[in-house]
Amino acid sequence: LEAEDGRRYAGKLLHDSQGQDPDAVARFVQEGALLRRLDHPNLVRVIETVTVGGRPALVMELVEGPTLAQHIARAAPLPEAELLAIGRGIAGGLAHAHAAGIIHRDLKPGNILLAGGRAPKIGDFGMARASSLAGIEHQAMTVVGTPDYMAPECVDPLAVDLRSDIYALGCILFEMATGRPPFAAATPIGLLHQHRSAPIPAVPESMSLGTRTL
Repeated sequence: LEAEDGRRYAGKLLHDSQGQDPDAVARFVQEGALLRRLDHPNLVRVIETVTVGGRPALVMELVEGPTLAQHIARAAPLPEAELLAIGRGIAGGLAHAHAAGIIHRDLKPGNILLAGGRAPKIGDFGMARASSLAGIEHQAMTVVGTPDYMAPECVDPLAVDLRSDIYALGCILFEMATGRPPFAAATPIGLLHQHRSAPIPAVPESMSLGTRTL
């Protein structure tokens, strides 16, 4: 999207397959409402919600760069200094969202953009919910997320809080260090069982003791 002053923005439209689903539309509009409250260099900024062709659309900051998932696929294991710089950025964005009472609930490399190939910006808050349960909708009480990065408590939506995002960040740090998520299984249920019961996998010895401990 290009504004009259020449500035360019990204637009996010709800997919046609979900446009007739009132719940999907409501979640999409909620995402815009939540994100307009946030303003941090490590979060993709949402400027406003508009209507395009009768469908709601989010007008967002345009981030030029790959996703962290793409970068990991090409370059992992990442050098320790780069891993820590990206990790600090993600943590800063999460801290800002958490301070505003918002839990992401689906933090993963595919939802993190690298502006200019370097600075992480968390996006895709479509599954986000308020940390307070006051006024929470039924849909917020369903199990959501990507099993590779889901904390063990995520099987019980009532147990999910800000710490579940921190757990996902830990999984992302491990993947940057090794090139793969911390656990593997043939099915989503098997993955969740690994997160709950398997020993914490080792980080490569090439990383410093501080990073391995983290």
